[in-house]
Amino acid sequence: MSSSAPLLKISEISKSFGGLRAVAGASFELRRGEILGIMGPNGAGKTTLLNLISGYERPDSGRVELDGAAVTGLAPYRLARLGLRRTFQTPRVMSRLTVEENLDLARFGAGKGGHSGAVLAYLDPVRLQVASTLPMAGRRLVELARACTGRVEALLLDEPSTGLADEEKALLKKLIQSVAAEGVGVILVAHDIPFVLGVCHEIVVLALGSTLVRGTPAEVRADSRVIEAYLGKDWKADVRA
Repeated sequence: MSSSAPLLKISEISKSFGGLRAVAGASFELRRGEILGIMGPNGAGKTTLLNLISGYERPDSGRVELDGAAVTGLAPYRLARLGLRRTFQTPRVMSRLTVEENLDLARFGAGKGGHSGAVLAYLDPVRLQVASTLPMAGRRLVELARACTGRVEALLLDEPSTGLADEEKALLKKLIQSVAAEGVGVILVAHDIPFVLGVCHEIVVLALGSTLVRGTPAEVRADSRVIEAYLGKDWKADVRA
């Protein structure tokens, strides 16, 4: 993991929907090669935060910087061209197209190159298969490969391990680590506590839309505020190192 200047900097970003404050002054930084987890209970603002960073929602206040440049509120396609990519809780693949056709579309929009080599190796046996016939793990890999095509600086993953078996999660972990090892900064949102603790270098815990704690997995696991607000007093019985 790099210790260089922040690749992505989130400063006091906030968003309300009517009378509901979904994100309330969240701040954190992401560096190249870092895998940063975002955890928190339902309603903590995790997906909304990803939407604000990736341009799918416009913040009421605050600032998003990518590689030192302000990108707050830019449209998703403009952010994608700058190298900020994301995946979604439900994979957004072109279900009637083959895997290869899905990837061709990504290459057409993003150009050659990127960091999808390791993912493509696992997709090669099914590249002529129609995307709708793939299991959840396959569809998630297609979306991940598309997000890693072309210029990729920061990768935002929303619940990537949902619906996967343990063996599939192990593969996903390996692929995420391979992308980060090439210098891409990764933000990972997930309710899957063992997965987040096992793959991330550091973790931000949100509560009521604001940053409660940031620390290493070991620090987060031991923090009394996290246990009280999110994990619960009996959480250790359900989490394996």
